[in-house]
Amino acid sequence: MRLKQNIPFIWLRKTNIKMAPKFDWDELMHTDPEFLPGQEELASKLLESLSKLEDNELAQDDPNKLIHLFKITRTLLKMKTQEVDLAMEELEKAGEEQAKTGN
Repeated sequence: MRLKQNIPFIWLRKTNIKMAPKFDWDELMHTDPEFLPGQEELASKLLESLSKLEDNELAQDDPNKLIHLFKITRTLLKMKTQEVDLAMEELEKAGEEQAKTGN
């Protein structure tokens, strides 16, 4: 038995490759994007899940799921942008302090 990429099926079994868990649409649909910024742990979990989402798992039959996915993704991107902005401010402050001390 061979897969699309001509990799023997036996080789895949021997290497103990684990498939990513199926995407949890229920969890996503029950997440309110407006309250996500206050829930860092949930945001991290969703970000990890979304980064592993495969094309074939997209809910092509339900546009509402895709719209909600977009809203969640937009909120996560805003949160990450704020994190980056804060980190940049801290780096700039550290650089200014270092310049003042002459090191």
